[in-house]
Amino acid sequence: MNKIVSDLFQNFLFGGAFIALVSYVGTYLNPVGGAVLWAYPFSLLPTLIFMRISGKDSTYIGRFTLVGTFAIMIEAISTLALAYFIRENKDSPYFLYIAIAKSILVWVVFGSLYYKGVYFFNLQKKFM
Repeated sequence: MNKIVSDLFQNFLFGGAFIALVSYVGTYLNPVGGAVLWAYPFSLLPTLIFMRISGKDSTYIGRFTLVGTFAIMIEAISTLALAYFIRENKDSPYFLYIAIAKSILVWVVFGSLYYKGVYFFNLQKKFM
């Protein structure tokens, strides 16, 4: 198996296991505990390890992590939108799917603005 495919598969397994853990804790044990687990970017760890294995140096990985830190604002906005859309669509039998679709649109808009903003203000040199 190709080395890249093998590494990506390991990332997939790690990420999937983490999502399963957060889902279990949030659903069956404690929603606050699940939210706290979800708040740490465990899913970022396989990406950083993959970058290092792929030969990226600490400067590159650090800059990637920095740009990701600012991108968390997009996650916060999208998650707040998701909560809002779930509450507002509660009468529909498809309320969750509708809310997810709407929050993805919010994410696309703010993600695009963030991406374009980095290049518009010539900040890419600070990040990459």
